[in-house]
Parts: sequence; structure tokens; C-alpha cells
Amino acid sequence: MKKLLIIFFCLFALNFTYGQSTANYSFSSVTNGSLIDMSSGTTELLATGTYHDDDASSVANIGFTFYFMGTPYSQFSINSNGQMMLGSTAIAGGNQTPAASVALIAPISGDNAVRTTGKVHYKVIGSSPDRVLVVEWKDLRINYSSAVETGTYCQMQVALYETTGKMDFIYGRMYNMSTSTQSRGIYFSSGTAAGQIGQILNIITTPVYNSSNTSLTTTTLSASSDIPNLSSTADGSRAIFSFTPLSGTPADPTTITFTAVTASTITPNWVDNSTDESFFVVTRATDAAFTQNVVMTTVSSTTAATTGTPYSLTQTGLFPGTLYYYKIQAANEGVAPGNGLTGSQATLTGTTYYWVGATGGLWNTAANWNTAADGTGITRTTVATTDVLIVDGAGTTPGTATTISVDLASFSIGQFKVLSSTYKCNFLGADNKQ
Repeated sequence: MKKLLIIFFCLFALNFTYGQSTANYSFSSVTNGSLIDMSSGTTELLATGTYHDDDASSVANIGFTFYFMGTPYSQFSINSNGQMMLGSTAIAGGNQTPAASVALIAPISGDNAVRTTGKVHYKVIGSSPDRVLVVEWKDLRINYSSAVETGTYCQMQVALYETTGKMDFIYGRMYNMSTSTQSRGIYFSSGTAAGQIGQILNIITTPVYNSSNTSLTTTTLSASSDIPNLSSTADGSRAIFSFTPLSGTPADPTTITFTAVTASTITPNWVDNSTDESFFVVTRATDAAFTQNVVMTTVSSTTAATTGTPYSLTQTGLFPGTLYYYKIQAANEGVAPGNGLTGSQATLTGTTYYWVGATGGLWNTAANWNTAADGTGITRTTVATTDVLIVDGAGTTPGTATTISVDLASFSIGQFKVLSSTYKCNFLGADNKQ
């Protein structure tokens, strides 16, 4: 038999619509840098003595909380192709390209390999709150090959800065060992939409930063050659590409108010009070501790350099007669947001009706619902999507088994409750099957 099932549950949701953007990272470069000393105190991710082709490391701890595109991370992994992924899931061994909801950092893209003479290792330098994670690929070959040879290989580092969310790509000797041209890119990404890929175009001519493309753009590297603008054989002349988000914890917004309050909608409003935010985090919950039925949404800032601008966010699909708690935080890509501005607002209460029909009665019959459990109130002649419908037995006898024939193909209501004293409640569909 076909069954009509009604399932009740409490939802904990984390619903991010991205306000974060790679456009909020500034790009700068120097050609007088130096590699960070990795001669001691490091931990190997891919060990020396083994040829690594499409190999990936396990997940390792960053050593501090690093904010990337507004999201905090404490773990990372790498592969032998020269790419790094943030998060608790290990990166795949193959060449990585931007993908939805994946935090990637790639000082070089493409199908490469780490030679037996090389390795990938890391260490954390400095002390809190100014620690730096340094990851180095040593003797990386462009492109991959396990052939016995006397070759010229690549050395490069990624440095992640604790306090600022800054990323440095530091390049040593960078050489295309292939006897044919190779296409490579330099990027970081959190997805594939505009504003989710930050990449360097025209690597070998005039490197420029791009944050609007929705896919990776590569540069053609000449065969058997050093890579212009990247390659250097001596400290003091190394290329460093830096990507720096807005810095500093933004001040909390002010003046939270609520408008457009109905049985199913609330619009929270707030006023911008910071000059270094790039988006706002709006958190909604049904408890003051923000642990129950949590929904988070981001709103892009359009006035990062000024204060006093009003913002709002329309919230729909809420339950009638429910108190909602809100927290508004100003945020940027590089640091943790502040405590936030909080407030609460209840939706309007919908009309409550009790099932007073006999067992087997029709759902859509007005007389089967009444504002009083004993049937002495008002019948449900006007149907509203905010109505609260309660079943407590058959007719006006509470706690008994009952069957309700649902004679509508679909419908929307505010809330539906079956009280605990009703030990059995069956629902029949329009075809009279349970």
C-alpha cells in the first residue's frame, strides 16, 4: 500500500550564500625576496627517497586557526603536483582545479611530480598570535617524469599568516623540464563562481591578478626553460606573490531593528559601523545561545570604506508564533569576526485549530477543525498557510486512535502537531490508501 508519511524534525542548518570574494584580496609582488629556511625543524608530508607522482599527503594540523575566504581552517593537506587544500578532508593526488566549496591554494597547477631527491615538508615559525605555516615543495618536476636524468627542478613555498589571513607564494628555481611547452596556472579558490577564484594571468610577461573569472586560466611555458618572473637561483632575488585580505576585526554593527514581521517573515535591519568589513554574517536561531535550528547567511558589504549605511535581510518560511534570535557580525576574509550585535523577534501567531472530526473524516472539511478542542469554538472556514493544526484523538475525545482522509493533493500550513496523548494517527491519501 502507498503510505503518506508525515515526518517532524528539528533542523540545524548552515546556509551560506557567499559574500566572501577573492576581489577583497590585494595582490602584490616583489623580486628581491628569499626562501624561508627549511633546513631543520620540518615534518615531511611526502618523504624524500620516493618518486611521488599524483601522491597526496594525509591531513596535517596548521598549528593555528587560519581564515581563508572568511572561513576558519585548522588543517591542510598537499599533493605532489604542487597544490594544497584546507580542511579536514585530504586532497586528491591528481592535478586540482577550482571546485565548488573546496578551499584550494596552488602556487603552481598542472600534472607535476616530486623527484626521489625531493620532498614536501612543513613547519610553523613564530609565536602566537603571529605564527606562520610554511609548506615547501622541493625538487618538483614540471612536468611529471620518473626518467633517469640530470634535471633542473623546482622549489617553491606557501606561507600562511595567522593574524592577517595573508598568503605568500615564494619561488626558488622554477624550470620547465619538459621538451614541449606546458600550460600552468597560479591560483587560490573556494569555488567556481565569480569572486571565488583568485589567479595570476600572464605569468611570464606581466603578471596581473584576476578575481572575476569562473575557471582557471593558464599560461604557456616554453620548453626546457626557466619560467620568467618566477625563477631565481639566489636568495635576495626570489619572486614572492602575496595575497592579502582586509585586515583587522571589523567593529560590530549598530541599531538592530525588525520590520515586515508576519506569521512567516521577519526582516532584520542593522547599520554598518566598520570600515574594514567585506560582508556581514546573519545568524538566526531559536535559542539565545545560538545552538538550536541555526541558519547562517552572508550579506555582501557595499560600503566597506564608510560607516552608517543601513542593511537588511528578508527572512521567509518562518514558523508562526516563534521567537527567533538574531546575531549580526561584520566580517572579512582574513580574520575572525567580532561578537556581533544581537536581538530577538517573534513571528505573529497563526490561528490554532483542533481536529474535532470523527475517525475517517476529511482533512479539508471545515467543520472537522475548530478553535476549541471540545468543538465549541470557530470552524476553519478560512484556510491560511499560517494555521496551526493539532490532532488530539478522534472527535472531541482526546487520546484515542484516529484516521484522517487527506483529500488535497498538496497544502501548506504553519505548524502541525500530534499530541502525545494520541496513541495512533493514520492518514489516508486521496486514493483512500494509507
